[in-house]
Amino acid sequence: MRHPVKTEILVYILVILPILTIVIPMNTAPKAATTNNAVSEYFDVRISSTQSRLNSLSGDANRWNDRYVRSLLAALFIGLWTLVCQFRATQSTRMVSDARSELMHLQEIRAANEARELSQESEALRSQNLATQRQLVAAEEALELERKTRLALQKSLAPRDFSVPDPSNVALFDAFMEKEHALKQFAGIEATIEVIPDFEARRAAGIIENKIKEAGWVVVSNTLVDATPDGVTLLRHSHNLVKDSPAAPTANELKSEHAASALAVFLEALGWQDVKIQNGSVAETGRLYVPANKVVIQVGFKPSPFLDPEWGKKMRERSQEIRRRTPAGSSLVTAAPG
Repeated sequence: MRHPVKTEILVYILVILPILTIVIPMNTAPKAATTNNAVSEYFDVRISSTQSRLNSLSGDANRWNDRYVRSLLAALFIGLWTLVCQFRATQSTRMVSDARSELMHLQEIRAANEARELSQESEALRSQNLATQRQLVAAEEALELERKTRLALQKSLAPRDFSVPDPSNVALFDAFMEKEHALKQFAGIEATIEVIPDFEARRAAGIIENKIKEAGWVVVSNTLVDATPDGVTLLRHSHNLVKDSPAAPTANELKSEHAASALAVFLEALGWQDVKIQNGSVAETGRLYVPANKVVIQVGFKPSPFLDPEWGKKMRERSQEIRRRTPAGSSLVTAAPG
């Protein structure tokens, strides 16, 4: 038995299909012409719109290309301007650096000049200060000298006295007391005082008389004389000048010399000026003869160091220094006229 489907397919292919191939072209011929016209109009519209769009796009492209070219030109100008600015900035920076270096150099020079000027001013001020200090020192020295001179003048004009040194100065006070105590070693020795008729001299003679009396000396007389050397002159026994006594002097013969030396040292310790020791007359009948147990004390005007010549001061100071250093009994003295 044959299959019905295959039969229908064969009929369609062999009968119907040829008929359709003849009929269909006859029916679609007018429609094809209409379709072609529509397609042509469609393409015309599309072409027109596309042309318009192309023109618009071309204008836009031209405008953007123009902008692009302008931007390139602007970028080129900006690049060139940037290079110019960079060059000017670098040059300006270098100029600023040079100017700063020059400014620092000038400031250093000015600072060095100012330092040198300050140093010169400081040196000038230092020299001026030193000169002022020297002037002040000289003025102070002059004032001190004037003060000492005034004190010395006041002291020279003041009457001689027995002012004891300040006990707070232990060394000076002990030395003074030792010299005062030395006077008592010659207790019993006789003393004759001769003084000129001057108030201050008589006052000084009275002070000496009281002091040696306290030490145990025996004051034989206190008389006025017309003239005697300035200061205090102590006449001692002149045993060294006795020609007929070749033997060494005895202790009794040296008593006058030692007592006179002790009194002279004591008076100098009090600050009395021009205290001198002389040998008495050799002749026993002379006015200035001094026995071995006696000291003659002559008190004259108070010497003034402002009236003495400079050579006289030096001789007196030298004599006092020799007397302080020479042992008692061997002092170098001068003999009084017989």
